[in-house]
Amino acid sequence: MKICHLLFTTAAVIAAGLPAVANAGTATGTLEVKVIIQAGCTVNFAGNANAQNAVLDFGTRSHLAGDKAGGADAQTDATSSGAIRVRCTKGQKYSIGLGNGKNYDTTSNSRRMSNNAAAGPEFINYALYKDSARTLPWGDTNDSDKYVSSTDDASVEDHTYAIYGRIPQKDLPTAGLYTDTVAINVTY
Repeated sequence: MKICHLLFTTAAVIAAGLPAVANAGTATGTLEVKVIIQAGCTVNFAGNANAQNAVLDFGTRSHLAGDKAGGADAQTDATSSGAIRVRCTKGQKYSIGLGNGKNYDTTSNSRRMSNNAAAGPEFINYALYKDSARTLPWGDTNDSDKYVSSTDDASVEDHTYAIYGRIPQKDLPTAGLYTDTVAINVTY
């Protein structure tokens, strides 16, 4: 008889759509979700698929004689992945300076590319500028007139800057690849 009563009670609970086990109560709590945004900047940021170093390529040449004040001019495209790209906290002020490079000549105060030849390196001087007319040299942030400062546009976090380069006219250098590495210093 007890078995029949238990079966009848279970069948009635199922038919009524009630759960066979009753809840004793409900407990609640909260989940705190947070992030701290620290003021800062990154240069040539790795957050996108096109992240890479800035590149100023003077191309392939058979000589460095030019028809301008310099022997060869080059520039990065301000919209390409070869330019300097800076991403900062929205509204963050900053300045960009360019170091002297690995082959800097203190005697002539010149940046230089080197061919790293086995018989001894040969050098080609070059200069970096902030403007397409190549009248505003781009130096490091310790030289206040030779660095680039951020704009007041607080609505934009990402900025791209072109670099303009010039190799002065020079007698024919030895054939080979000439390179230099220049530090990009973002101060905020």
